Amino acid sequence: MGNRPKVILFALVMALLLFQAPRTRAQSPLLDNWVLIAAQGWTVTLSKAGEPLGSFDVPKGVSLGVWFNSQQPHSRHDAPALGFEFHGDIELHTQTASATYDMRFHPEKSEAQQLRESALSLAGQSVDLFIEPAHRQ
Repeated sequence: MGNRPKVILFALVMALLLFQAPRTRAQSPLLDNWVLIAAQGWTVTLSKAGEPLGSFDVPKGVSLGVWFNSQQPHSRHDAPALGFEFHGDIELHTQTASATYDMRFHPEKSEAQQLRESALSLAGQSVDLFIEPAHRQ
């Protein structure tokens, strides 16, 4: 039990280092395309070079926005029933239903701008991102 807090702390530090996205990187022109994924409940899995990095569930009512470089391989980004896959440099942002409602009161901002200001943002370099319907798990 004595090593468990050290292992958890190490895992948290590694996650922060791997997924830290400085705001200047978030505006990178290399991520030239994005897709909004409906709020139907998803399981998000990240891996790098075939090694799993982590997985989490996104509940119904939370939309996902994924930015990616259109020159990178990105299979299945238009087949919601099957899920989505992105490979390479990515950004993932979440948006709650209440934030979607609030967007109506800020017409000066595009949907993409508002998503990038979300409470949860995750960035990865040279990663594989899999987004599958939660019911498939």
